[in-house]
Amino acid sequence: MKTIAKILFAIAILWTLAFVFKIGNSFALSPEYKKEIYNNCYQDSKTSLGKKRAKQYCKCTSTMLDNKYSDEDILNIGQKSEAEQIEAFKFATNYCNKNAKASSDVEMSKKIEESSNNIINFNKCYRIDWASNKGDPMKNFNSFDEMTERFPIEDNMYNINLDNMTVTNLIVWKDEKIKEDLKQGLVTEKFKKEIRPITSNIGNIITAEDNDVSLGFRYLEYPKWDIDLKAKKIYSKYVEDKKPLDRQVVDEYIRMTTFLCE
Repeated sequence: MKTIAKILFAIAILWTLAFVFKIGNSFALSPEYKKEIYNNCYQDSKTSLGKKRAKQYCKCTSTMLDNKYSDEDILNIGQKSEAEQIEAFKFATNYCNKNAKASSDVEMSKKIEESSNNIINFNKCYRIDWASNKGDPMKNFNSFDEMTERFPIEDNMYNINLDNMTVTNLIVWKDEKIKEDLKQGLVTEKFKKEIRPITSNIGNIITAEDNDVSLGFRYLEYPKWDIDLKAKKIYSKYVEDKKPLDRQVVDEYIRMTTFLCE
């Protein structure tokens, strides 16, 4: 157990900070195992990390391991090579390197697809709230299926890439919309993509925004997405400034939309 604790601490120092994790099963450690992992981790890390941070880190890693592994799993992992142990524990160490508290939400974790590139995907996102400074009403929905009955889309997804620090919103249109638009002389691409840079990553909240995005000569957009990873919600804000060619602001249109992903 002491070796495992040292490996947990070593990974904290050597591995690049990340924000990916995946809880696979509902097995739990016995209180004795969990306590021993925590105590050994704390003793090995308090000098380098400081007592306060060591307590946070070791509590976080022991909780993450408790969420995923049983006593027998830990014993089996302890018989493997150091490289294999690092691989087995990195989901916890990577996460706890950057977060003071562990995530124990198993259902949320299943929604987050872990990869070596630190990619998180949310699919089937539907509108649950809408507001604007113009007061124009918009229908909200209780499910993604209900929204697709009103709008011709196959999917509305958000991709959070923590390697290149971007969030991509991808809307997939139904073929019927593409064909109908073509009859009207309009060319609609199957995939509509918007990409925003990540400007903040605090706890479960990721913010992606552009300060100045030109949409031709008519509008300026100031888009912002606040993404709650635990609640699986996207809070979208757009400020559109209608303006003539001399860039003088004529009118301002603000809309706030909340999406929930299934």
